[in-house]
Amino acid sequence: MAAIALLVGGIGIMNIMLVTVTERTREIGIKKAIGAQRRVIIGQFLVESTVLSGCGGVIGILIGYAGSLILGKLIYDLILMPEVWMAAAAFLFSLAIGVGFGLYPAVKASGLQPVDALRAD
Repeated sequence: MAAIALLVGGIGIMNIMLVTVTERTREIGIKKAIGAQRRVIIGQFLVESTVLSGCGGVIGILIGYAGSLILGKLIYDLILMPEVWMAAAAFLFSLAIGVGFGLYPAVKASGLQPVDALRAD
């Protein structure tokens, strides 16, 4: 179930990034026209998708901690705390999902031709 949730979340990130690329076509064209390299544009979109998935990871970790505390107290009358290494691993995995699913939109953005990108409106 977790793998399906991560797959759906990754596809959501990819869709958001594809929309971002479409909306910022003119900006990409201007950058390419003044000499921006492919790796700079790829880096820009990868950082954006990584930050997006990292924020989602932090929110998920906070909800998980709160949920385990509340449900542990209500159901078992214990204070249940997830281990820190699990939270760190979950955060790193969310960053990896952001990089993995943000790669296609980033490469697509870097492959735009400046003339076509500037003409698009």
